[in-house]
Amino acid sequence: MDTNQITLESLADTGYPIYIERKDSNDKVIEVSSYVAPHYADSIDFTRIVSPPRISFEKGILAIEAPSQQNLQYKSLNDSFTVNQFKQKDQNTQRGNFSMFGGRAVNIRIPKNLEIIHDVGIGGQMTWVNSKK
Repeated sequence: MDTNQITLESLADTGYPIYIERKDSNDKVIEVSSYVAPHYADSIDFTRIVSPPRISFEKGILAIEAPSQQNLQYKSLNDSFTVNQFKQKDQNTQRGNFSMFGGRAVNIRIPKNLEIIHDVGIGGQMTWVNSKK
């Protein structure tokens, strides 16, 4: 990194809030990580197949783009109410379909003297983690 400023650009709504943290040192290294909380359908954890955002750095522009749309087809066979009512009491566990889609985030750590210029569209997605802005 040869300059003291970069432009942060987010193309469309990525679904990933962006957290920016200023480091105490001026090591001239920008660190970018993406995180995803667990994603479940019934008892199946499919977190590891959730696509991360596309992140690139070129000509002083750090771009964060939404991942490609993903579709999950999941089919489950369960006993019907009629079958469940005749099962032994300890086996009678009515279970509905359960799904949980965890949160996601991008964390950016920047050197202490780096200035970030951001486009207007990114304002609501960007949060400074510490007050040393």
